[in-house]
Amino acid sequence: MNLRTFRSTPAGIASGKGLKGQLVRAGAGGMGVRILSLFATLASSVVLARVLGDVDYGIYAFALSVTALLALPVQAGLPLLVIRETASADSARDGTAMRSIIGWALRINIIFALVVVLAVLAVTLVAGDGISTQDRLIFWLAALLILPVALCSTLGAILRGLRKVMSGLYPIEVVRPLLISLLVAAGVVLAAPNLDATAALALNLVATLAVLALLVVLVMRALPPESRRMSGMQFQTSSWLKALVPLALMSSLHLVNQNADMVMLGIFREPQEVGYYKVAVSGAGFVIFGLSAIQVVAMPYVSRFHVERDPVRMQRLAAACAGGSVLLAVPVFALYLAVGRPLIGLVYGASFEAAWEPLMLLSIAQIINGVFGIVWPLLVMTGNEKAGFRGMIVATAINVTLNAVLIPDMGAVGAAIATGISVIVWNVLFWISARRLIGIDASPLGLLRRARPPHKEAP
Repeated sequence: MNLRTFRSTPAGIASGKGLKGQLVRAGAGGMGVRILSLFATLASSVVLARVLGDVDYGIYAFALSVTALLALPVQAGLPLLVIRETASADSARDGTAMRSIIGWALRINIIFALVVVLAVLAVTLVAGDGISTQDRLIFWLAALLILPVALCSTLGAILRGLRKVMSGLYPIEVVRPLLISLLVAAGVVLAAPNLDATAALALNLVATLAVLALLVVLVMRALPPESRRMSGMQFQTSSWLKALVPLALMSSLHLVNQNADMVMLGIFREPQEVGYYKVAVSGAGFVIFGLSAIQVVAMPYVSRFHVERDPVRMQRLAAACAGGSVLLAVPVFALYLAVGRPLIGLVYGASFEAAWEPLMLLSIAQIINGVFGIVWPLLVMTGNEKAGFRGMIVATAINVTLNAVLIPDMGAVGAAIATGISVIVWNVLFWISARRLIGIDASPLGLLRRARPPHKEAP
């Protein structure tokens, strides 16, 4: 590989002209948002853990995981489809296509959310005395979160497809957790010193609605003038559904992987153990924050390079993303290894020090995740969803099975082992698929290789 390809003039980078200038600017913005997001989420979790205590914080975390699973029919795969279609329409300057995918996606959100919410309300009412009043209220609040969360995801995806990465991420990743923290703190000071999980969920709903209003304003400002009116739309329902099904299945499996551990901990163990594990998951997010930031920036560029048939730039992008992810992950892991336990006790309270063991296990898995880089976006944004789906099926089956086996006896440590193994499995399978189907090595070793012609996947 010619090292000159990685050079550009300072003026070019500052102006944002050319690929490197765009990537540096977008990458810096995405990284900044991701760092702010991690600290905003940390602030939110600390405030909630300190105010609610380990039991109610565990109930709150369990309810949010249940909400994520209930939202699967509402938004699974849709943000990815919206990013891909919006980026393509923007590249082609096709206003009709852009407003059509936006209008169609919002309709899907609303219709499916109403169905899920009504189903949850019906089940909790039919249960009668079989469910306590507090639990019923928690389920109702969790259900009411589904639609605004789904709409926020779709609107954020529109902005990301338009390469407004910071605008698409900042309200959801930063403003929302900070607003939750402020509302909870205000609630404690002004109204209820003994705030419980139910009140915290209600404040979460208020914060989410405020963020939704902000995203509506940002989307209307970002859309090209010809795409702002919602008339003259041409829904390609058949082709979009065909593309959405594998994306939805893969995203659903991804969400199951993210939430199965938390939900099964809530079923098999005491609520406080869910709280400990939630702290561990939040801490592990700092290990992989580099990859998380890089992925959201890279996705529209992967789609663009695929449309432009430019595997060379795609290979450089993928390998550089993996290398950067690992370099950013290792120092955080070293910090946790050295002073992680007392640090958790200092920040969250002594009772949460039990989160250190699962934190270390999850952190090791996330470093390995960083080594494989942007394998998932590479498959999704190049139309190879089927390969990703097959890999995710295997990883999800392993995750759920190991959680069911390990959690009853090992608790949060067992959940961390199960989740870590599944993370490694899906990354290996995705890396193999990306190398075979699109000729891209998504690991740091890709910097030493040339992209090769991809193989066609058998139908």
